[in-house]
Amino acid sequence: MVAAAALLAALGLAGPIRSGDLWWHLRTGDWILAHGALPATDPFSHTAGDEPWVLQEYGSQVLFALLHGATGLGGLRVVGALLAILLVVYAYRCARAELSSAWAAAATCIFAALFALKWELRPHLLSAFFVLRLHRALFAPGAAPTPSWRTVAEVGLLACVWVQLHAEALFAPIMALAGLMGACLSGLGRASVAHRPTHLVRWAAVFTSALAGTLVSPLGLTPHTYALFRRSVPKQYIEEWFPSWILPGDPRFEPLTVPLFVLVAACLLATGALGLAWGLARLTGRRAPRWEQLGFLGACGFLALDARRFFWLLWFPLREFAARWTAGRQRAPWLARATAAGALAVLAPTHYVGGAAGDLAEDHFAQSVDPRLFPVFAADVVREAGLTGNLFHPYEWGGYLGWILGDANPTFIDGRTVLFEKIIPERWRAERDPDFAREVLRARDVRVIVFKRFVVRDGQARPWRPPDADVEWIRAWADDTAEVWLRADQAESLASLERWHAAQGLPFDAREGFVEVALLAADPDVREPRFFPAEVRAALDPFLRAVHASDGSDPAAWDALAEACAKFRLGRSVRHCQARAAQLRGSE
Repeated sequence: MVAAAALLAALGLAGPIRSGDLWWHLRTGDWILAHGALPATDPFSHTAGDEPWVLQEYGSQVLFALLHGATGLGGLRVVGALLAILLVVYAYRCARAELSSAWAAAATCIFAALFALKWELRPHLLSAFFVLRLHRALFAPGAAPTPSWRTVAEVGLLACVWVQLHAEALFAPIMALAGLMGACLSGLGRASVAHRPTHLVRWAAVFTSALAGTLVSPLGLTPHTYALFRRSVPKQYIEEWFPSWILPGDPRFEPLTVPLFVLVAACLLATGALGLAWGLARLTGRRAPRWEQLGFLGACGFLALDARRFFWLLWFPLREFAARWTAGRQRAPWLARATAAGALAVLAPTHYVGGAAGDLAEDHFAQSVDPRLFPVFAADVVREAGLTGNLFHPYEWGGYLGWILGDANPTFIDGRTVLFEKIIPERWRAERDPDFAREVLRARDVRVIVFKRFVVRDGQARPWRPPDADVEWIRAWADDTAEVWLRADQAESLASLERWHAAQGLPFDAREGFVEVALLAADPDVREPRFFPAEVRAALDPFLRAVHASDGSDPAAWDALAEACAKFRLGRSVRHCQARAAQLRGSE
């Protein structure tokens, strides 16, 4: 069971990269290595301006950049898979210290399922190791209630190393403070050695050590004030929380993970019930976790409610319950195995694991970047054709486009949500309101647009076009995932775009813009996977050949091709075919 959980987690990280954030982490790491300093403001976008940027993951970003420089994206995927296996194995080892083998395996599988929302190569993956170690340092089985000075030093060192990698190191003082608050309550109920003055002093030392460790950073107190006072990100505008931004069939969010959220809801309810029951038991002197431990577990529950990326912290109270219920015995092993099997069944179809499994089945696993998820071909066209200038794009593509295009195309926004908190609503509204979009595109001096072909409005997928399309904008490229638009007054970029099409042997008329069917009607033997998915190309092929066989002079063939294009909502191609048919009939 543990091996299966580890392999499923590794599969999620070894597949084609599905995270939109890894790209700007890599780019930031490269920037730090090139400049030997941390950026104080955003050097990548054209919208953040002089807004202070608190770089909370600089250590992880440098590690990722070094690894990418040495091994490429393939090496990153392999390392991610190895980290996933190590994390699952370490979770099992922590659970095995208190549980029988069957229940430790069940707990580990639940851990892997709760972590499923974030099985991706990002700094939080490293933070999970530190949280597990922090809990083990403070509440090792059989350890004395009062922390030793060695524990105090270990917590401080752990926080010091952790904060260099990720700002989730603030968990260390938060959880130590929760333990200290529990120590203050330890005198309630029956008397115990836990409420002696030495006990409070040691817990105060643990908190002080953890807090001091998080200050050993070039950022000093900035991450603390950042976390406490800069939490006003309008989450309703971010795709992660706003389902109507997700296109039908978007592979990043399939298959649906309803069972996972059922599991999380059950864990939340169980955690709340356990907290109340243990608190009452503690007040009456009955057998329950110590107040210090209850404080730690309460902090886990609070953080889990704060953000779904912390759901996996519910694992700690559930593991504690299992340890107290079984008391180290091989109790109900059949139930443990059924629990483990259920957790694996929840884990298998989740976003990253299920997506990677689908890529493996569809023979897409070798791709490091899936063109169904990111505008791979569109970004190549922008770079190769030399279309420079400020970009406008979907939220989740900003990191990838910035990483691929570099300084020639400053991005609009990416996953650094707090940095862009004032711009997220602007970008969201610009997608839906053409009049507002016109103002934004002009005010931000946007010169290149890379956008999805379809956006969801009123529950339906509809084509997206910039305001004043074909007047102020020229359609430069399109494939099944994205479209590229160039501002019409960019004479130098337009000339470069025309030269690029000519070099590729592709017909291009700047007045009409890029039209897929025009290229394919000129030469039906062109096999460009960038234009259409295979099934669309196969459906259009006989109509394209009919047009080509008549040297493009049969209006009926163009009408038939227009009807075929309409079935796939290729509006620009439909209009092109209809115009050609009308032109031929007029000449007759």
